[in-house]
Amino acid sequence: MSRHVRRSVRTLAVAAGMLALTTSCLPGASSEGGDEAETIGAGESPAEEWTGTITMFAQEYTPNAEVANSYGLTALQDAADGFAEEHPGVTVEFVDEKFDVYTEQVRVKAAAGELWDVYWGQWAALNGSLPEGIAYDLAPAFEEPNPYAPEYDTWAEAMNPQVIEATRAGSGASYNINGDFVTTGWYYNADLFEQAGITEPPATWGEFVELCTTLRDAGITPVAFVPYYGHMQRHWLSDLYSDDFEAITQLDGAPGFSGADEALAIGEGILSPADPRFLAWWPTFKQATDTWQPDYITAPAERNDRAKQDFFAGDAAMYYSGSQTARELASAEVPFTWASFPFPTITPEDNEFASGDDTASAVGGPTGAYQYAISTAQANSTMEEPGKAEVVLDWLRYIGTPETAQSVVNETGQFLPSFTDTEPVEDLAEFADIVNQPWQSLYVGFSAPNLDTDLQRIFGNYLGGNITIEQARDELTPLLETAAADFRAQNGLE
Repeated sequence: MSRHVRRSVRTLAVAAGMLALTTSCLPGASSEGGDEAETIGAGESPAEEWTGTITMFAQEYTPNAEVANSYGLTALQDAADGFAEEHPGVTVEFVDEKFDVYTEQVRVKAAAGELWDVYWGQWAALNGSLPEGIAYDLAPAFEEPNPYAPEYDTWAEAMNPQVIEATRAGSGASYNINGDFVTTGWYYNADLFEQAGITEPPATWGEFVELCTTLRDAGITPVAFVPYYGHMQRHWLSDLYSDDFEAITQLDGAPGFSGADEALAIGEGILSPADPRFLAWWPTFKQATDTWQPDYITAPAERNDRAKQDFFAGDAAMYYSGSQTARELASAEVPFTWASFPFPTITPEDNEFASGDDTASAVGGPTGAYQYAISTAQANSTMEEPGKAEVVLDWLRYIGTPETAQSVVNETGQFLPSFTDTEPVEDLAEFADIVNQPWQSLYVGFSAPNLDTDLQRIFGNYLGGNITIEQARDELTPLLETAAADFRAQNGLE
């Protein structure tokens, strides 16, 4: 069952290059160095004398959108109407556009001084890859009370303190509010479970393997899914290397896991077949895939759409996917009762190197669509108008409450609301506690353009029985060493 988001602050390890299972992801990060970030909200109150229109690109949550989605959303518009009532002369206008390369659009508009007042900006992009100085540092405002959430002493307490700590820039700046959480897990056909005599989902990897065997023995295809290495490795490596996570993520001298950390860790024989942990999980994982639908074991990742169709048709008992699949299942009106469970815990009984840490959150994170930044005057000339920045901040405070975030996020039913004391839609209830878990993710595959594809091929060939673990090691070692060496040379890390 779902639980309230805890208000305690945990230390979270950040995977800066994490790939979420959603179109809401954008790569990279904005200002880590250079001049001190421009701040807003430290003891400042809204300047009610400013009136006009606040422009906002809300991405997936754009209300009444014709191009951004087909959901007919209204929650953010309801919030805008309420804000207008409390701020006579101020309106919020939502940008209803779709962008093929969003980060480039942000760059172009910011360079021209025409960026929207409030815009969707993921923390990683704002912390590094987007230009410096295009978003206000909201950290001072987070330490002040939010008048629209008076039950909390500070605005930070109304949000998810873990997410705030995890998404800060190296300088300590916070460039957005972050109100949703992407997660992944297993969806299952409850009717097929019942047919096989299975009464509850597995909690550990060992129980998962037993469940797969039970389904197979009952004449039921346990899983239709291409075992995508890019995602599976995150659950396993994040557990098997958990004791070394902090050391690995600081190899490049900066917080968070980066391509540089990956290349350096490979070079030092850590994220490498030279370390026994790196391949130790492959045989453990193969215990499960030996029972799965064989057509997909050696298939390229793009074949997963066909596997998804098999699950939706009721031809397989389980399918691994992101939180957005809950809405897809509901909309498809599939011919069976379905439910879900998080990625099982890997215990020392399952693998000798396992720590037993919960790595359900290793694929996903605060990388959805409820991530909003305020443009500075450098990126948006209208922000020079006296009092406007403070009123725009007040709009961000208005929507930066647990009540509003839950309403907006749950209207699509694709992600978990992550603010304090929020609950997801019922279909995602089994994933709810993932937002409370320590968020760390290790992976390999980004230090060379085609490395991810090569890893998938070797992984699939091993799982399919076409090569041995020794042959997989012999293929992987030079592949990883070359990719890492090239990355280090190109980025001056030698």
